[in-house]
Amino acid sequence: MKAIASVAFGILSSVGACVAAASVASYVVADSEPHAFKELAARDLWTTTPVKVDPRQQPYERIPPLYSSYVTEASASTASAARPDSARPPAELQTPQPRLSAAHLAWCGERYRSFDPTTNSYR
Repeated sequence: MKAIASVAFGILSSVGACVAAASVASYVVADSEPHAFKELAARDLWTTTPVKVDPRQQPYERIPPLYSSYVTEASASTASAARPDSARPPAELQTPQPRLSAAHLAWCGERYRSFDPTTNSYR
């Protein structure tokens, strides 16, 4: 009987301590000044009609993509060698493909039996 009473007392005292801590925390938080979002009052934040965005007026920094440590240079010659002329898109739509190092090609060739070095892919 003493064991059951001690377990019940332990549970009740733990719950009481949690309730007391929560009430003190809510009292402290309630006294502080509410946070004001100044950016939400900006003009034209949300629109009901579509608006054309001019990327020249956006102050975002455009950074180049990062390649793997195996990549040595970016070159369009790798991508153009992999496609026949009939399936090749116009030159302005092609994105430059990275030229892969010999170490990368050797590692992939040893690791994957179906590795194709011209497309840098495997099945």
